[in-house]
Amino acid sequence: MRHLAEIRKKKRRDIRVIEIGSWVGASTCIWSYIGQISVNLGYLDSVEVIAIDPLEPYLGYIHREDHYKAMESALEQKTVEQSFYDNIRKFAYAPNVRLVKLPSDEALPHFASKSVDILYVDGSHFYENVKRDLIHSKRICKNGGLLICDDVEKLKVDDYELHLQALSKRIDYLNGYHPGVTQAVKDVFPFSGTSDISGMYAKKKYSFFFEL
Repeated sequence: MRHLAEIRKKKRRDIRVIEIGSWVGASTCIWSYIGQISVNLGYLDSVEVIAIDPLEPYLGYIHREDHYKAMESALEQKTVEQSFYDNIRKFAYAPNVRLVKLPSDEALPHFASKSVDILYVDGSHFYENVKRDLIHSKRICKNGGLLICDDVEKLKVDDYELHLQALSKRIDYLNGYHPGVTQAVKDVFPFSGTSDISGMYAKKKYSFFFEL
């Protein structure tokens, strides 16, 4: 909300939010709801919320724990997609929400450079996917825009070899952190100080650099 107020001060009255990874639309509803409140209060003229998620099974054989199986089953049966639309109808301002059912690496290249005010990266946790999402997001984020990445935690393994093995085996979650997400943020933003981050990471874009 504070960032939306800053945008108002700069007289940017129409803003675009892109969420990479929507699942059942919980955070999509939050972006939509906050955006519409900002419009109703006169802070903004309009808010467009674009959710990018193919909503297709993607974990496959990599993770066989019960909760991952449940996620894959829900995607296969299209219950996740139905829940997304149900939640948008019930809890969001539906006219300002658009779902792009594509993998992020197919959807993001179609957005022009410096065309998005807020990017929320919360899709695949696999290193190569997160890194690609962050690189695309850096390109399309406007000067003065905000880039947020979820599931960024402290690197919590004493044995760095174990961390490297987790990356190579595409382990989603290990000992209290997401190896792929944490490493991708560290590589794309090498001065980010990810060892001190727990949960979420946000950077504001200036003309030639990002700043916490």
